[in-house]
Amino acid sequence: MISVLIVDDEPAVCRLLRHLIRWEELDMTLSGFVYDGQEALELLEEKKPDIVITDICMPGKSGLELIQESQCRGYDISYIIISGYREFKFAKQAISLGVEDYLLKPLKEQEVNQILYRIGNQIRKKKTEEVQQIQNVKKLEKSIRQRGMELLLYQINENQGLSMWNQQYCFCFQSEFFQVWMIRIDPKYKEREDRLVKKELLQNTLEMLCGIFLEVCPDSEQMLMKQRGYILTNGGKEKELIEAAEKYRKKWGQEYKDYVLTIAASPIKNGALNIKDARIQAEMEMRRSLAEGIGRVYYSKIELAPQSVFSEAEKLRLTQALNSCSEESLIQTVKEILDAKGEPEKNTGIKEKEKTERDQNIERNCRRVENVELGITWIREEKKKFSQLEAEEEADRKENTEECTTLEELESLLWSECRNLILLIEKSRKLQISLPVRMIEQYLKNNFRENISLEEVAASVHLTPVYLSGLFKKETGKTFSDYLFEIRMEEAKRLLREDTVKIKDVAERSGYADSRYFSKVFSKAFGITPKEYRRLHCWRT
Repeated sequence: MISVLIVDDEPAVCRLLRHLIRWEELDMTLSGFVYDGQEALELLEEKKPDIVITDICMPGKSGLELIQESQCRGYDISYIIISGYREFKFAKQAISLGVEDYLLKPLKEQEVNQILYRIGNQIRKKKTEEVQQIQNVKKLEKSIRQRGMELLLYQINENQGLSMWNQQYCFCFQSEFFQVWMIRIDPKYKEREDRLVKKELLQNTLEMLCGIFLEVCPDSEQMLMKQRGYILTNGGKEKELIEAAEKYRKKWGQEYKDYVLTIAASPIKNGALNIKDARIQAEMEMRRSLAEGIGRVYYSKIELAPQSVFSEAEKLRLTQALNSCSEESLIQTVKEILDAKGEPEKNTGIKEKEKTERDQNIERNCRRVENVELGITWIREEKKKFSQLEAEEEADRKENTEECTTLEELESLLWSECRNLILLIEKSRKLQISLPVRMIEQYLKNNFRENISLEEVAASVHLTPVYLSGLFKKETGKTFSDYLFEIRMEEAKRLLREDTVKIKDVAERSGYADSRYFSKVFSKAFGITPKEYRRLHCWRT
């Protein structure tokens, strides 16, 4: 609502204006009456009116002086002056100062409201444009910050100073110490899962937790990537941050009964160059939740390097299992390889003799989950070789690793992927066997008018006539000759339904040079001659 301040040394004029103005219709409100220019100037900061209606000649500070001084102070106010005929020269001076309009005494209701209506619309339009401009700036700034977060979490390989990151990506980093937090939200009941609701909830959770972290550290940034949420905290004490996260998780769980919040934190890292590694450590901590249970804050100082891809020897074993086209063989081979990779490494950053049993369990659980994910990744890379078949078979499949909430679910997904891969291989092999038949079918459809022999076609696909004849019958359920005959007869019937084509031409265009022989085979196939067939189907002509 637009606010209006009335300034006039005559109380009667103030009361008159209050009576004349249609406040509700104009969506305006009265900020108050002021009876001299000096008092009005003092109230501008407190009241912050949108419009000031002021007389020009007043004792003390005049209306013109009020306008000039308020402009010097930077107040964004629209002024309307009240002027008598004797003061018209002052009115001209006021207009030169940028005053919106003036009212001549005696005041008239229609004139007052018309001026206020016009100025009110101008103010609303200006405010709308300012709000939109602010939103655009915030949107652009958010986009710039998101790009900066992507670089820090995934791509940065050069050590650059905080001032560069703050200047280029609108950050407010003050410390060289960073910590990465990974946030995931899972429904308690998967059958009730709504992905849009879940995504919106994750975004709101990131914003809230980011704000909470700002109470105990100089800066925190957030980023949402598909079903993963990340927060980067700068500075702050590790213990206070962990306690803040745990306190928020408990409060969150009381508010959202149908979902579970899991938070994983990396160790604190020194320098922007190490933020990528911190993100990897946070993801390793999140893997623990699948083995130890979701709905907790996970944090440890154990630093685990990501597992390497399968070795050449392991790839060879897997390839041999695939070639066997045996679901059982592939699953068994994958299990054996992953079990062998699951033993804790010797170079984890903590001396082996100093490791506690808890440390070893944490490392073991992280590795178990990571290894299953590695197996899923490898299987899916193999499935890409059958991308066209996979699109046909699994167009509606929605399962992915991020939706698994336990290690058992993740392993079940791995075995399902193994079975799907074997099915794709079997289908591919069947299509490879059928490929010569598909090629011949297309060849016959394109060249049935020619004099075609089985021997000629068999040679074109590098098969013997006897083998091709049997394969063709097995795949199509028809002999080579019958298949070719059906194509020719279908074309003949199509042409006969066009009464402009002569019978002789129908025969030639159907693959028969002798029209008498054509009529003989046509009659044998359909029980009527070509001419009779035409009369039946072209009777209207």
